[in-house]
Amino acid sequence: MNLYLIKLGGSAISDKSRPLSYREDWVKDLGKALLVHLRAGNKFVLIHGGGSFAHPLALAYGLSKYKDHEQLVGVSLTSAILNYLSMKITITLTSTGLPIYSLRTGSIYVIRDNKPQLLIDVMHIMELINRGVIPMLYGDVVPSDEGFSIISGDDIMLDLGIRLRPTAAIFLTDVPGILNKEGGVIRELRG
Repeated sequence: MNLYLIKLGGSAISDKSRPLSYREDWVKDLGKALLVHLRAGNKFVLIHGGGSFAHPLALAYGLSKYKDHEQLVGVSLTSAILNYLSMKITITLTSTGLPIYSLRTGSIYVIRDNKPQLLIDVMHIMELINRGVIPMLYGDVVPSDEGFSIISGDDIMLDLGIRLRPTAAIFLTDVPGILNKEGGVIRELRG
């Protein structure tokens, strides 16, 4: 089985310069392309970022660093808007024929010692894949040692990449690749 972990970057699914913008046509085109590969026997797990939906709220409520209970409304609103975005993506992708099964990240992840920890057995995700659906998670506000923290889609990609050992991890963005500090494309990664 070829399993692909695919990150839909927030800048790919939305225009970060316009709050609550959604690139439905881009998501629909992606769905059509993935459907061809799904029918060829490939399996997927999707992770999406928050884009122009979550970033303005997280910034307004200072959620990059949780301090106190005054931020709980921001936690609630940010989590809700991310769930809404995930629903929009699910509806768009299912309209192309993809069987998307959205998992609410804030219900299955916490951050302990500054590291993401999956609260469910990874076999649950594999069971969903084996039953023919495409699990989808997303960056979210999750419980942490400090109270709440933001888990990014990239954090989830790394964690699930280690746990699921996919054939490949694919990052879809609106830039030509991984960029260095100066904005130039890094041609080769060494690890």
